[in-house]
Amino acid sequence: MPFFVEREFITQHQEDYKKEIVSSLSQIESLLRKKMPSKQVAKVERIKQELQEVDIVLNRYVSDEFNKWLKQIKAHKYGIRPDYGKRVAEAYFNGFPPFESKKAREDIPDSFIGETIVDIIKTVGKLKIITADEKELSWKEVTGEVIPEDNQEARIMGFDSLEDISIDKEEVEYYGDGEFTIPFHTAVEARLNYAIYISDYYCLPEEKAKNISKSELNDHYYDAEEKIIF
Repeated sequence: MPFFVEREFITQHQEDYKKEIVSSLSQIESLLRKKMPSKQVAKVERIKQELQEVDIVLNRYVSDEFNKWLKQIKAHKYGIRPDYGKRVAEAYFNGFPPFESKKAREDIPDSFIGETIVDIIKTVGKLKIITADEKELSWKEVTGEVIPEDNQEARIMGFDSLEDISIDKEEVEYYGDGEFTIPFHTAVEARLNYAIYISDYYCLPEEKAKNISKSELNDHYYDAEEKIIF
């Protein structure tokens, strides 16, 4: 569990409770501005005090419940390593993915999450990622024999479509409270970017070469983009 994902989940749920409590406190304040018997004023003041205490309790509750869930699914927490800052800053000032543009501050959390993903992959080799945000994977490097780069490496620029989706029904797991996982396999069409040696490009089969969009990177290499199904 990357630190930013954990904090995003917890703080979002805390804010949801906070909004309701603030709204209720506003109504109480409005009521206290009206003329009432002193005993009733005291009762309303006690309700206000109790509601403020509930706010504190709910903040702890959200955090405790989330950590309890992590323990149930045997998740491992990943913090922010010192070297992440330099790599994120480099991407931030240069507009490297997942940043949409240079100095795009709203993409800073995604960048830290991405650095965590890279470290996890280095440890486990393979990693299954479930995300609704294409940017989380759009900068990751992949390798494969179909990539005509010197080291058969490319950078993912984005995804276009999913094909041949199959669900592994036997491995479905239910964690309670409406939370479950559904393992599946699919072929995905990814947009890749890589540098290819100019002479290597002209040695490619015609069918392969015509699917590559290229521009001159320097005197020796083309900057290439290609769609490949994994």
